[in-house]
Amino acid sequence: MQQIRCEHIAAFLESHFGSAEIDLPDDTKDKLDDPAIIVYVDQSSARVNINTLAVSCKNEALRSRVQSVVQMAATTINSLTEMYGLKDIHATRPLQTQINDARFKEEDEDLLKEEEDDEVKMES
Repeated sequence: MQQIRCEHIAAFLESHFGSAEIDLPDDTKDKLDDPAIIVYVDQSSARVNINTLAVSCKNEALRSRVQSVVQMAATTINSLTEMYGLKDIHATRPLQTQINDARFKEEDEDLLKEEEDDEVKMES
């Protein structure tokens, strides 16, 4: 899931800035390096930490632009479950069960409304 998210953010950045590449640390590199997406614009580059989505860049204008695009990408790509830290019950339940639950809930609400309408009519 993390790799797909990273690829989508990199594609989003590439479409906005023209050049972006994923930089994954090797086993031979320092273990302190986090995976990142590097965006190149003219003579400048910005580094987006994949884990935190923090942007580092010497050019403040570019950093701000990249940060804005990263926020748009994250909002577009992330599901509501990921964004708000909700438990994803849908991952463990088949789609048909979810559809049936929604249908039964809707039917129950309709029945309750009909009963309330009948009670109002009887009182009148």
